[in-house]
Amino acid sequence: MAEFSIDRFKYNWKGDWTAGADYIRDDVVRVNGKSFVCIVTHTASAAFRTDQEATVDGSSPPIPQPRWIVMTSGRSFIGNWATATDYNTGDIVLFQGSLYVCQVAHASTDFHTDAENVDESVSSTTDKWVIVAVGTKYLTDWSSGTSYGLNAIVKYGGIAYKSVKAHLSTGNFGDDTINWEQFYNGYEYKGAWQPTSDYKVNDLVKYGPSIFTCTEAHTSGDTELDDTKFSITFPGSQYDNDWASTTPYNQGDIVRYGGNLYYAVNNNLDSNPGKVLVSDTEDSTIDWIVLAHGYNFRGTWAGYDTGYRTGDIVQRGGQLFIAVRDVSISDGDGSSLDYLDEEVWTKLMPGKIFAGPWNPGIIYSVGEVVIIYGDSYVCNQEHLSADNNFPGDNGSGYVYWDLLVQAGQPGGLLYAGDLLTYGTSRNLGAGSVGDGSTVGDTRLKIGTTGQVLSITDELEAYWRNTVTDTDTIFVGRHGIDSLGYGISIEKPFRTVRYAAQYIEDNFTPLKPTKISVATGRFEEIGPITVPAGCAVVGDELRATTIIASGPKTAYSGTYVTEHFAAIDHLTTIIFNVLSGITVTPFEGNTVQQNLKTPPTDLEAVNLYVNLIDDYKNYINFRVASGDTDPEITGTNTYNSLARVNAGTAIELNKDFLAAEAYAYMVGTYPEKTYDEIQVKQDILYYLRGTKRDIQYDGNYAICFAARYIANSVTGSQNDDLFWMRDTTGLRQCTTDGLTGTLNPPGVFAQYQRPTGGSLVALDPGWGPADNRTWIVNRSPYLQGVTNLGTACVGQKIDGALHNGGNRSMVSNDFTQVLSDGIGAWVLNNARAELVSVFTYYCQVGYLAETGGVIRATNGNNSYGTFGAVAEGNNPSEVPQSTTVNNQQNEAQVKSAIAGGTTDEILVYEYTHCGEEYNTASSDIVGAGADAKVEFTDFRDGGLYEARLINTTGSGSEGGSNYLVRQNSAQVTVPAADRLILNTNEETQFDTEILGMRLLIIQGTGVGQYGYVAAYNTVSKVCTVRKESTNELGWDHAIPGWPIETNLDSTTTYRIEPRVATTHPGFSATYANLPQSRQLYDSEFGDLTAFYFDITVPDGSAGVQDTVAVPAVFNVTRNGETYVANITNQGAGYAVGDVLSVAGTTFGGTTPANDLIITVTETTQDSSNTITNFTVGGTARSGRYVAIAAPNFSIYSDDGVSWTESNLSSVKTYSRLVAGNNRFLALAKGTSGYSFSYDGQNWVDRTLPASADWIAGVYGTPPGVSGRYVVIAENSQTAAYSTDGLNWQSTTLPVGDDSSGDQWQGIAYGQDRYVVITGSQTKDVAYSQDGITWFRYNNVLPAGEYTWLNLVYGNNRFLAFASNGEVAYSVDRGATWYLGTPAPSLDGSTTMTWRDIKYGQGVFLAVCDTGGKEFGDPTGSTVGPTTYLATTEDGIKWYERNVTWSHYWKTVMFSRLGNEPHFLMLGENNTTNAVAKIKTGAQAKVRADITARSFTSFKIWDPGSGYTNSTLPVLTITDTAFVSEVEYESRIGNKVLAQPDFVNRGSGYRTSTSTITIAGDGYADIVEQGAFIVLQGVDPTLPGPGVQVRITGILDEATADPNDLKLFVGVSATDLGDDGTGNNTRNVRFQLTPTLKNEYNLAHGTTATLSQEYSQCRISGHDFLDIGTGNFLQTNYPDLYAGGAYFTSAPENEVLEVTGGRVFYVSTDQDGNFRAGELFGVNQATGVVTISAEFFDLDGLSELSLGGVRLGGTGAVVNEFSTDPTFSADSNSIIPTQKAIATFLAAQLSVGGSDLETNNIVAGQVSVGSSENIITMTGGSYLNINRPVVLGGADDNGNASALQGTILSQLLFLRNFNDTVQ
Repeated sequence: MAEFSIDRFKYNWKGDWTAGADYIRDDVVRVNGKSFVCIVTHTASAAFRTDQEATVDGSSPPIPQPRWIVMTSGRSFIGNWATATDYNTGDIVLFQGSLYVCQVAHASTDFHTDAENVDESVSSTTDKWVIVAVGTKYLTDWSSGTSYGLNAIVKYGGIAYKSVKAHLSTGNFGDDTINWEQFYNGYEYKGAWQPTSDYKVNDLVKYGPSIFTCTEAHTSGDTELDDTKFSITFPGSQYDNDWASTTPYNQGDIVRYGGNLYYAVNNNLDSNPGKVLVSDTEDSTIDWIVLAHGYNFRGTWAGYDTGYRTGDIVQRGGQLFIAVRDVSISDGDGSSLDYLDEEVWTKLMPGKIFAGPWNPGIIYSVGEVVIIYGDSYVCNQEHLSADNNFPGDNGSGYVYWDLLVQAGQPGGLLYAGDLLTYGTSRNLGAGSVGDGSTVGDTRLKIGTTGQVLSITDELEAYWRNTVTDTDTIFVGRHGIDSLGYGISIEKPFRTVRYAAQYIEDNFTPLKPTKISVATGRFEEIGPITVPAGCAVVGDELRATTIIASGPKTAYSGTYVTEHFAAIDHLTTIIFNVLSGITVTPFEGNTVQQNLKTPPTDLEAVNLYVNLIDDYKNYINFRVASGDTDPEITGTNTYNSLARVNAGTAIELNKDFLAAEAYAYMVGTYPEKTYDEIQVKQDILYYLRGTKRDIQYDGNYAICFAARYIANSVTGSQNDDLFWMRDTTGLRQCTTDGLTGTLNPPGVFAQYQRPTGGSLVALDPGWGPADNRTWIVNRSPYLQGVTNLGTACVGQKIDGALHNGGNRSMVSNDFTQVLSDGIGAWVLNNARAELVSVFTYYCQVGYLAETGGVIRATNGNNSYGTFGAVAEGNNPSEVPQSTTVNNQQNEAQVKSAIAGGTTDEILVYEYTHCGEEYNTASSDIVGAGADAKVEFTDFRDGGLYEARLINTTGSGSEGGSNYLVRQNSAQVTVPAADRLILNTNEETQFDTEILGMRLLIIQGTGVGQYGYVAAYNTVSKVCTVRKESTNELGWDHAIPGWPIETNLDSTTTYRIEPRVATTHPGFSATYANLPQSRQLYDSEFGDLTAFYFDITVPDGSAGVQDTVAVPAVFNVTRNGETYVANITNQGAGYAVGDVLSVAGTTFGGTTPANDLIITVTETTQDSSNTITNFTVGGTARSGRYVAIAAPNFSIYSDDGVSWTESNLSSVKTYSRLVAGNNRFLALAKGTSGYSFSYDGQNWVDRTLPASADWIAGVYGTPPGVSGRYVVIAENSQTAAYSTDGLNWQSTTLPVGDDSSGDQWQGIAYGQDRYVVITGSQTKDVAYSQDGITWFRYNNVLPAGEYTWLNLVYGNNRFLAFASNGEVAYSVDRGATWYLGTPAPSLDGSTTMTWRDIKYGQGVFLAVCDTGGKEFGDPTGSTVGPTTYLATTEDGIKWYERNVTWSHYWKTVMFSRLGNEPHFLMLGENNTTNAVAKIKTGAQAKVRADITARSFTSFKIWDPGSGYTNSTLPVLTITDTAFVSEVEYESRIGNKVLAQPDFVNRGSGYRTSTSTITIAGDGYADIVEQGAFIVLQGVDPTLPGPGVQVRITGILDEATADPNDLKLFVGVSATDLGDDGTGNNTRNVRFQLTPTLKNEYNLAHGTTATLSQEYSQCRISGHDFLDIGTGNFLQTNYPDLYAGGAYFTSAPENEVLEVTGGRVFYVSTDQDGNFRAGELFGVNQATGVVTISAEFFDLDGLSELSLGGVRLGGTGAVVNEFSTDPTFSADSNSIIPTQKAIATFLAAQLSVGGSDLETNNIVAGQVSVGSSENIITMTGGSYLNINRPVVLGGADDNGNASALQGTILSQLLFLRNFNDTVQ
């Protein structure tokens, strides 16, 4: 590289080199990636390389003289290489995937020529190109005559090749392979093989059914694939129908030939597949193999010339033959016997076919049947019939026919269905013809529908009518438990158990059957399984007795051991028995072994042996205290065939095995004497169980057999007697014998349970899944049964035994005398229906537990210990989980203060202001008319409820003994600060009422109030002070409302406790502005923003045959509302799909600002596109915006980080207007203004005229969605617009001043626009629509005011002047009053006020000093200030200070983040020039007292800005309370304040106005009392009795501290869908007991619903002498006869435990009537008892009694009361016992004393401690020697040293100064 001396050269940069340009020495140019310095002055050639190749002029030989030298090296990417292009050194090009750099300048030709030596390993300095980055690129199929570069990839055939050098391809790829290497060995499918086609290596073709790969490139021939150049790759096969000689076949083809399928193993043509089977045929081939033998039925044989093929089937006569090879006419000899040639035909199926009557001249084939002379013959040889060879004749010498059926004489069979019987009582008649029939009518004609063919003992057949005798099985005392018995009364079974097993083994389940038990006593070993469909029926209730057997003597001693030994012996022969191998029987066994057993295996033998262990263990565990109790298992599905066959073999040989066991025992134990029937029966029971368990699985049946043995040994009195299955019954009998004992006291909580078994119980089977035992069709039915026993159970229905079915029983006329027993025991969600079921002497008559349900009528429980008991819930029930919903309420207005001259409504008195309202309305019902309100003021951090609470749980929420006095006043003139109370006013001492609130509630002065400052008991003059300022005078419920100074006798006053609230406080935080600006105005407003092509998630439906497509929307954010328009309907959506888009997409947060689109309709086709939808979600709230000179917009989304942008143009801006999600910046001296949707991007718009536009407002007049109105000063011109873009002009009314009105401010409120003027006219203009205007003349206060702003809030228009003067109107601008001027730093020098704005109850004004100097108390200050002020009404001001001093110019209000606050901006500064003010309005609350106790707090104003750390504290001033009211301050957001009164109406009264609220918010009312709303309840509502348990409400009655209290639902009302999307409901439940205040039941608390509670529902029932004990203790009537008596315990008649319920209506034998525990009538005395405790509604308000007449006095009681204060004065109200007790307790416990009375005789009364002595002297006041310290207040005026309830006696002295202070 050349060396340069910088001090010698002056370089000139010329940019890119240009052909034809003039260059001089030291010029510098850029050529591609390098820079060159000119060393020879010249004119550039056409190509740069030409200049570089220049020579010295005239030199010879030429001397190189390049005109440029490299200054800096570099490279430049030129792009793709191109031919005929000049390339310079350093140029980089892309060619076929690789990058090349030019090292020799040249003009390109062909790349393979220019780069012929380029590869990855070889390079030369003479090469024009050098590779710098090796890459690959797939081009396409290889083609000849193409220039290829290094590493180019092409496809030739199915193989990919990579170029190894740059080259020009030849005409044939084979000649070009030297330039290529294989890159990927692939294949290319060419379809079906085609003749005369070119094929490349790895080409795939389909030939025949297979795929072949080309192994050598070639051109195919004309006919067949050349298998030397192809190899088979994927052998295949295809079906080509029937074989045809003209069709060429390929390897793999499948054809049908005859009845067979053949597979081609070679390509072939005209190669007969059938020859494969003919080995001796010359043209046989190996082109085919047999794939599958088949058959082809060709019909009746038609001769060889038909051409039959292998596998063809023909019928010849009655037989079928199949061809074993192809056959034709040449294959036979033409005779009729060719079909007998076994080389040609094989007989497939012999048979017969009826050919009708025999006739000559017909060819008959073998198997054809004919009739001749009544006889039937079958052909045995094919022949042509003739007269000399007819059937029965052999005249031809051949016997072609065999006799099939010979005709005989007519017998007993006459008609279809007749049976021929051979009963032993029949004798063969003389007319016998030798066929065994009898002469005469011996037939049994066919039976009728429903009859069963049966056989008598004489073997006579007969049809038995099943409709009348229901397949009756008989049991009698003279019966035998053996086959052949039980089918008649004469030959019955002996036991019910055997009869039941017989039916189970021989009848289809559910077939109606009856076990008829004869008269007598029958001892039975239980349990007896009653088969499905079977009823056990006795002769008569007292004639048939079934007894649970005691221990049987025959089973005592060593019998069980010997029985086991016999069973063990059977194991030695069981294999042979099951296998059908002859067994040598034990000596004495004469029963024949059945050897015809089906095949089995060794598994069954092993299982047989294993079952013996369970059998023995089961018995030993119960009889001999064995260690192992086998677990019962089973199934209802057959096992393997071998196992089933084994069971069959046992059944076939059961008698042999039983005889073998008996013979073994007799032979082995000769000294013993055995009952043969018993021994064999025991073995048969054992074998019955073994058979089932082998054929199925498990040990259920063998254990059931073992249970029989065990109970035979020990007796079955302690076991169940009957196990009932589906549609079974027990009727008309007496049962006895079940015994047990009672569990010791204390084992169970409140009652004892017997150990004995049950008369009837559900069959447990082998487990709950044993569906054979389930009650599916009809419940087991007990009727006409008397059951006797001790400590046992009548019927026990355990639902846990069955996984399905009804788990139920029905009983009718069922009497149970069970000493210490249980009559009906229903548990685990089972059910019992009891009709006339009677229990005597039972420990428990009816017991329902763990979810069991008993429904009973017309029964009784007599004597015994307990009547009806219900305990607990179904333990397997999963309770439904719900949550408490306290928000199904609207805001609550208790009353309205109304009255005055026109009887108008003044204020709403809320008890709950609600929360989360955006819109609301109210309905006013009363005597008045025309009232109209609208809600626009929604408060954040507002007091929505001061809820009464009771932390002690004493039931005295609301306190007690609070003082209330109410009466009409005397005429009071003047009355500016006083009121003369009624002449009958009972106040005796001023201390009784000092400090309390005096409120005028009716008549003249209504709404005025103050606190009592002094009272003259003689003159009745009461002096009041304002609560707001402590000044003498009156406050008003509407601050600033004119005070009536002359009061009259219409004035009604009320003295009540004074309630004061704390202020929410004041605080400030700070932020910086980006630049120092001169500010005009500021506003917070919502935005309009646009978002396009928003894609939503896929739907859930999918799309058939294609892919789902996401839908696309355009979204507009209008304030906090989303609007969406669909631009692509998508595909794959389902109705109900909820599609969410993150709020961050729209400038917000997620999930708070997520867009929610819900699909409501889709297309009906398979695309499932969206056709309709709804839009939801809350968009991010608005933006803080300020405007500044000359054209700046300053905006922020959070008030902390600020950004500047430009307004549309420079103007003299005056006011910023926000509304309808957009901003308008008004200006003076122009028609233009700036418009913005978002406060950031602004455009110029034009108003109708050029003027000084100074103010504007956006309002929502009636009938219009919204309208802007702007005004100009010094002009009557105004303009209006609905969108802020398009305007129309209007004219304000002209005043009396010739100079015109100086309009200075506009505001909207109470359904009208109001404009004020600062001119001498003092006019006010107003308009309802902003278009048509009217004027109030000269109504503003006198004086000259420069009004800064007119704002609306708190039901008033407030005008604020720059000097701090205030004017306000509380009647929609008609009348104006001067308010209190804004305060100042030093109390005298006025501040210069710059701006005022309203927000949520507060007007906040900002100022600076205006250049004035302020002295004490603040010190000298000029200009900037820290001072500001707030007011809630324009009357009372709060002085406020911030930390940083600024020229505070403008302020705006926002509720961003549900946090009400103001933002003040200081101009011409940046640091801390933003002050965020958190403050709020002070709540106003009134006492609501009834019967001297708080019933609620009434809220006049909820205030705003309270937080959880600054909750409003209520201070209550009262003089007489005994117990203090407790409360909870509850705050929320969007709380309703007073509505805007558009018209206060007329004719209203406080006591007659009813107001209801409706809106989109709610009132979270903590439930107490009888009702609760639960969310998440299933659509099928729970019925009465549902159990409700609520998290956090503990059951104080249980020992477990974690037990939840049980509430019971009395009723349920569906309130509609709960909005969760789960198809669940909001449901209002009425509960008992009621909810207490102290539960503090919060919204969202979890509650569970349980419906499967134990219950007894009883009607028409009798409880007789319950509690008297068991039979021995009671023994009625014998005990009476002996002179002893017993005492009952009525409290035991009904017992409800842990959630169980007993509902009953009872009439006892004394005639007393009861409806549960709620209502009772004593017939003897006429006393009616009503339980208020169960109603639990503070009395009997649930009983809507028109009147209860007492005795014969004629007095009517219209109301019951539980009011413990006895405040009502009524002759028709009766207090309950609870009310009386509560009253007495309150009177005797006041202040902790023992007695309250007028006279106390005591030496000393101590209060608190011994030092607190009450002293009393005659004629003087009571003095309490206890110091009281009052003092201190915070900046908001809140008392800092005294809170809570105040005893006024302690606060006021008897002496006042001249100003009554």
